[in-house]
Amino acid sequence: MKSLYEKNKEVLTDFAIMAVFSLFAIAPLFSPGYFTQAHDAHHSVFFLVQMDQNIKEGVFWPRWGPDHALGYGYPLWLLYAPLAYYVAEAFHLIGLGFTNSVKAGWILFTLFGMLGTYLLVLRWWRNRWGAIVAGLVYVYVPYHLVDIYVRAAYAEYAAVAWFPWVLLAFYELARRKSLRSVSVAAVAYGALMLTHSGTIILFTPVLAAWVAFWLACAWFREKKFPLKATSYSILAGMLAIGFAAIFLFPAVVEKKYIVESQWVGGSYNYRMNFTYFFQLFEPFWGFGYSVPGPEDGMPLQLGLVAFALAASGCCFALKSRLREREEILFAGVVLLVAMFMMTKASEPVWDHVPSLSLIQFPWRFLGIAALAMAVMAGGLLPALDLKAPQMGFFLASLVVLGSLWYVTPRLTDISKVDESPGGPTAFELQYPDMIGMTIWTKSQPKDSPMVPYYRGKSKELVKAHVLKGQGTVRQLFHGGSTDVVEVDASTPVVLQFYTYYFPGWRATIDGKPAAIRPEGRFGLITLGVPKGHHVVRVHMGGFSTPVRKLGGLTTLATSIALLGLWAFGRPRTHGS
Repeated sequence: MKSLYEKNKEVLTDFAIMAVFSLFAIAPLFSPGYFTQAHDAHHSVFFLVQMDQNIKEGVFWPRWGPDHALGYGYPLWLLYAPLAYYVAEAFHLIGLGFTNSVKAGWILFTLFGMLGTYLLVLRWWRNRWGAIVAGLVYVYVPYHLVDIYVRAAYAEYAAVAWFPWVLLAFYELARRKSLRSVSVAAVAYGALMLTHSGTIILFTPVLAAWVAFWLACAWFREKKFPLKATSYSILAGMLAIGFAAIFLFPAVVEKKYIVESQWVGGSYNYRMNFTYFFQLFEPFWGFGYSVPGPEDGMPLQLGLVAFALAASGCCFALKSRLREREEILFAGVVLLVAMFMMTKASEPVWDHVPSLSLIQFPWRFLGIAALAMAVMAGGLLPALDLKAPQMGFFLASLVVLGSLWYVTPRLTDISKVDESPGGPTAFELQYPDMIGMTIWTKSQPKDSPMVPYYRGKSKELVKAHVLKGQGTVRQLFHGGSTDVVEVDASTPVVLQFYTYYFPGWRATIDGKPAAIRPEGRFGLITLGVPKGHHVVRVHMGGFSTPVRKLGGLTTLATSIALLGLWAFGRPRTHGS
């Protein structure tokens, strides 16, 4: 029996080649500094701090970010898909610091996306160097470097790494038509849903179109409707939703309790962020922000080398007898649609599809364009019927050189504040428009009693106070989703926690359930406490509302079903 290495020797060798070529792209991530001036660099670190506090408290599927909104807290993980941060948390738990854990996650997802693209193209055309070129285009396409070094959009970058794996899984499903393939496709697509919220909306129509295209090709070849492949594809999509239900169900149902207009208006409004056509081909590199008009401070280019290779691959495929050449032509269509959706010409589409507003920035379609260009570039050598490593090596080098000057982040020292619970407060004081609100918050906070603690001017964190009556409060415990205080009340008192009220919070007085309500202009957790000495606890569990319980149970049941499909759904060896 052949060993695992012998069975996959070529793939492992090619992965090693690609890893060497990709070193230039990820080299800055090995440096001691961090690009703290990147757009979301602070978020990428202090989101992990928020998750870590919950994990160490024993809340393994958290919903609450305790230190956001100047310490009032915010339902961060209810709305923000957490999978990428679980990966970073794993690195942190084995000893890396918070910033280095995020950097390790970027390295991992770079290699992960590269390998997925390589395997997808290799599966179609069996051309090793073509697949290597495709994998490297996916690493070096400028938007991916922007996502790391200009935007520091960690979760979005992780989601983009899943794109080729999802396409590969559904392609195998369409070919093999086995229940085991259904389980793999469902897990891959479900994992994407658990990685980044906006990307689900961005990628799902592309996936649906690509699967429909494959099924249509099968119908044309076989002269009969591919009922089984169609049914299995739909089943995989439904199981993916079930697999991700632990996040999706509460996110869809309970987002009505936050002020969502904060995140789709102003600078997040898609109308303010359309790309001009010339910007797609302008080799500009900068570290600024997207702004209305053509004077954007961040790069919005496709990448001249990637686009040239993609266009060449598509042109030669038209003239060749390339097996599966339909894929490269369809990728060309996807690229054109993505380019269209980034420009103002597509505004009527954005206006008539309300869910698109959650994508926020039309230029996020550069992530879709990146995958399409990688596929098309990977088809160039197969279309020319070239398997010689010399040409492959030349094209791989060209890809690296085409983006080499873009791998230049602005590195600074790692801040202790960013790696502490005070990170969100430091950021929100600098950018007060980023302070989140719930529907019970009548005005956006500008200050809070917790600010002195977060800024290091007070050693004591006070999370509750007596609103009415006579009594004293002493903090006993503060965690990611829990606060415990000791109350000595000489009269019955009204106790108020400096924490946003939100569905899922539960309170106990001396271990017995107590009713809570939102009160005040910030909608803070408030409850009555009788006279005497008491211990009051408020806690936000991961499954503390009916929809969260339903989501968790659905994910559990779906996971068991997927394991069964994997174990007993043996694939067919042939079929198309």
